Amino acid sequence: MKPTDVKFSSKSMVDDFGRVFFHNDKVYRAIYPDSEEYCLNLMKSDLFKKLSDKGYVPKTKTAEIDVDGYALILEHEKLVEIQQHEWSFEMFRKA
Repeated sequence: MKPTDVKFSSKSMVDDFGRVFFHNDKVYRAIYPDSEEYCLNLMKSDLFKKLSDKGYVPKTKTAEIDVDGYALILEHEKLVEIQQHEWSFEMFRKA
């Protein structure tokens, strides 16, 4: 698909190895070609697996879609978005 077919998140502009986008009510990350190997190695690492198992990072898998200009597309578990002012003291403490 073409990049114009997806809705890129304005909040992912500081992501130096890809961009988050939304398509068909799912959350994806389009990985730049020069970051594909780094990203795949990260996902295979024990650290990433441990963080994922503990729920510190969203569940992530390789997606079966293509976006022109990107080497790899990941699908992330969709999380509920909340703003900092909506956090309780306990949420801040745990973070």
